Amino acid sequence: MKVGFIGLGRMGGAMAGHILAEGHGLTILDVRPEAMEPLVDKGARAAQTPSELAENSEIVLTSLPGAKEVETVMIGSDGVLSGAAKGIIVLDASTVGPALSQRLSAQFAEKGIDYLDCPVSGAVAGAEAGTLTIMVGGERSAFDRAMPVFECIGSHFHHMGPSGSGNGIKLVNQLIVTSYFAAFMEGVALADRLDIPVEKTLEILGTSYADQPSMRRRFHKILKNDFSPPNRLNSSLEDITLVCELAAELDFGAAIAEATADSYRRAEAQGFGENDLVSLRAMYETTKYGSK
Repeated sequence: MKVGFIGLGRMGGAMAGHILAEGHGLTILDVRPEAMEPLVDKGARAAQTPSELAENSEIVLTSLPGAKEVETVMIGSDGVLSGAAKGIIVLDASTVGPALSQRLSAQFAEKGIDYLDCPVSGAVAGAEAGTLTIMVGGERSAFDRAMPVFECIGSHFHHMGPSGSGNGIKLVNQLIVTSYFAAFMEGVALADRLDIPVEKTLEILGTSYADQPSMRRRFHKILKNDFSPPNRLNSSLEDITLVCELAAELDFGAAIAEATADSYRRAEAQGFGENDLVSLRAMYETTKYGSK
């Protein structure tokens, strides 16, 4: 199968690598030429524009930072839509709001092209292992046709319903994950204020109902005050902001989402935006929430 992949960040680069390793013909594109070099060395072809990439693909998969990038790549000058032929499938694994996916799906449908929102969960580790959870919105027939590509990058595949439903459930997931991290790190900071050794705090939390695998994998970072990513706080802030925007559209009172977004904004304002989520602990210790 001829696959085009746009967006070769830490997640996208790993996903594209699995597609190539499974023997699919791969055409790639990224704004950073250096991101394409390792895959080109392994046999991938580099395109110059999204339109050119789409012209040479049966399936196009994108993994982009946000809504602005998705719109530009999909319907901008030399975008995917301008080069895509009737009958191909376009898959967007970016985390954006359902309304954008629905609008783009309608535009692609006018040209006889199936557009699926297919955000993923599992972080960089899941992308590298090829074990991502994939949540898909759009036509079921297109979901079935795209399965050979999904099987290259994930181990759990869910057709959620019509266009936008994949991104809808992804935002539900992000609400739970980001609020959990905020609550956990606030709890650790409160234990610090109580002069409880952090080792003891993590020992208790790691064997109680507060335990959660993705947090437990960060215990060593908490102990060392290691703020280096894998997951940048500003990226999670974008996700929880999308949740708040969706809640406002639906007239849904998302009090926890709003409080979580506030915590992440405070952390970003203090310079922790490029740091891992464990840096929330330092924010709580230096703001009105925890200041002496």
